[in-house]
Amino acid sequence: MIIPTISMAIVAIGCLIYGSSDGSNVNAIKYAMSMSSQIFPMLFFALIIAGTFQSKSSPDFILNWLGNSTGIKGIFLGSLLGWLAPGGTLVTIPLASILLRSGAGVGATIAFFTSWSSWMLIRLPFEISVLGWKFTAIRLISTIIFPVSAGIIAHLLYHWIQVRSLN
Repeated sequence: MIIPTISMAIVAIGCLIYGSSDGSNVNAIKYAMSMSSQIFPMLFFALIIAGTFQSKSSPDFILNWLGNSTGIKGIFLGSLLGWLAPGGTLVTIPLASILLRSGAGVGATIAFFTSWSSWMLIRLPFEISVLGWKFTAIRLISTIIFPVSAGIIAHLLYHWIQVRSLN
């Protein structure tokens, strides 16, 4: 995490220097402070949710149901879990990280993440009310293969890279 943090700091400092000529850097800092006061509480609670998930889920359970050796079963289960995953990015990315750290396979985790981003159950009522059930049904049907196919591709790519690194 240190390299992305340093990279973001360098870009942010560059933006502040660039904005110093017209004073927009002061507005940028005010905006960042305002957004931080909204995001940090959500991030804190999201990390509590993710931490609870990690402490309550046994590594054996994750390995047996979502590990690399589970193949297509783990990929389908990852897709289902992604569809059911609560919350937005601040919850789901830490959950995906915990899945990986707890032994979930790359394919199952990619399927989880892809399913969350394309299907997200919690978003459906709002989507239906704004865009209509026909549009939502067409979108869901047209994207139904994405999580599983992304998981399979990731699973195969991961194993191909593993075999290549052994040679």
